Amino acid sequence: MKVSGITPGLAAKLLVVICLLWCGMVLGISFLATPVKFHAPTLSLAVGVDVGRTVFDAFNLFQLGCLLLAIGIAQKSRGPASIVVLLFILTASQLTQSFWLFPALYEQASQLIAGNRSAALHLHLLFGILELGKVLVLSSIAWLSLGVATAPAYMKKQ
Repeated sequence: MKVSGITPGLAAKLLVVICLLWCGMVLGISFLATPVKFHAPTLSLAVGVDVGRTVFDAFNLFQLGCLLLAIGIAQKSRGPASIVVLLFILTASQLTQSFWLFPALYEQASQLIAGNRSAALHLHLLFGILELGKVLVLSSIAWLSLGVATAPAYMKKQ
């Protein structure tokens, strides 16, 4: 994705905003709203799982959009090579979730909704680990980009 018409400093600032917004959404949805929902006394497991599946469907599309935007903007930010490495890790994580883990979790959810409670939890553990890794990578990209965005003019790459 090519983003034109923006300066490297503005691109770095936009990358900070995108990464922190995305990071906050991961924390809010994956680590707060989803676990809390299962403590609601009037919400059945089947309904909670079905709602979760719907939320994560939409959230996955949001994350893929953020990923494409971050990659496009990072090209203009002229940040350090470590940002490229972190974006590669982020891409691998997101694509693994989108095309392997989420379909497997959706199948598990369908089995739970149908009343089969023997579904393995190792996929949810893997999901949690990937989400935690995503939070660390997004925070690191934001931190590195903030350094680019706030660097004095004489320190910026030409």
